[in-house]
Amino acid sequence: MSEAVKTAEQSAANSNAGMMDLFGEVIAAETSITDVYKDFLNTRSWSIKDRLHAEKETLGLYLTGHPIDEYEQELEHLVTSRIANLKPEKSSQTIAGLIISQRLVKTKRGDNLAIVTVDDRTGRMDVTLFSEIYNDSRDLLLKDGLLVITGQVKHDDFSGQLKMSADKVELLSDLRQDKVREIHLQWHAGLLAPNAVRDLMQLLQLHRGSPQKVAKCPLIIDYSRSDAKAQIQLGNEWLLRPEDELLQSLRERYGSQSVSLVYH
Repeated sequence: MSEAVKTAEQSAANSNAGMMDLFGEVIAAETSITDVYKDFLNTRSWSIKDRLHAEKETLGLYLTGHPIDEYEQELEHLVTSRIANLKPEKSSQTIAGLIISQRLVKTKRGDNLAIVTVDDRTGRMDVTLFSEIYNDSRDLLLKDGLLVITGQVKHDDFSGQLKMSADKVELLSDLRQDKVREIHLQWHAGLLAPNAVRDLMQLLQLHRGSPQKVAKCPLIIDYSRSDAKAQIQLGNEWLLRPEDELLQSLRERYGSQSVSLVYH
């Protein structure tokens, strides 16, 4: 971070001195290093989540996307409808969304209920969490938290919009733990590094289960080479939790298309 700040300060100083070309690249003095950014060329690319978090922290808004974009392919396994497609029904429906606002209301009996506005990029809606549901899930109502909410959708005569009364609230990341049956990793022999097995074991070590965090998801390696294919399932001592950090690390190391999830 300190090197980045120094680089930015040097860039500003050069700019003030007129030492900048039309494309904004710093022209260093003959006696200095010509590429002040060379130490950052191999920096890991940010994930969608990292980039959007930085945008929100810096600008106060999401500029290039929506946090739910990272889960786009998973949503069909986790929800029954996107918000834009909801219709009033007596049966329960499940949506996922980003919390963008919430407020507490005191009932006549003195209980608290919460009205949470969620956004899934296709639309927004208000969800009411009555006292029992609110007390059970209040710790999940985090700023910018991605929730999966199940409840009944009705038409609100007052606002003219749809609204939901929640029966169950979960973090999207927690629901994935229950829904994912297997993690598949594509390995092609010609693309593997010499120490691929050792490196994979070191990575997985960080995401195995513990007494505090139960893991029940096996990793299956779909291995292929020019003359053969095989599926290798790691033993029960390598059961994993399919957390964002694990999936992101696997995709960074082996390619974004190399990792897939199989759902119940």
